[in-house]
Amino acid sequence: MGVLRTDEKTTSAATFGFTQTNYNRNETAQDYGLTYVHDGVMQAHWGYKFLTDWLNFVEPHYKVGFILNMEPSEGLGNFINYKRYALSGSVGIDNLFRKNRKFSAEANLAVSPLGLFTGFSFSFPVPEF
Repeated sequence: MGVLRTDEKTTSAATFGFTQTNYNRNETAQDYGLTYVHDGVMQAHWGYKFLTDWLNFVEPHYKVGFILNMEPSEGLGNFINYKRYALSGSVGIDNLFRKNRKFSAEANLAVSPLGLFTGFSFSFPVPEF
């Protein structure tokens, strides 16, 4: 919940997006992607994920990152408007079902001058073409 548009309060029950995860050798990873929220409002996000390996059946992780909320009517102004940026944090689990890190779930919290955003995400792979 929060304000994504400057002219109205916004709550969105479901979003759709794409995320790319690049795993590093030192039990860290970088996530980046785009999410469609509603009415053309998009989010670009980047996060740095720290993986832990203290459970045998899943890999818990925590992540810190940034989100840019983009409104179509603002054009390039989205990038210079500091109110559009949010600091985010997440906790979650990777490697659900022991499928080589293909499935993950996480709870998200983001704070920006426009409001507080919370969410839950479930990620799964898309076949390569």
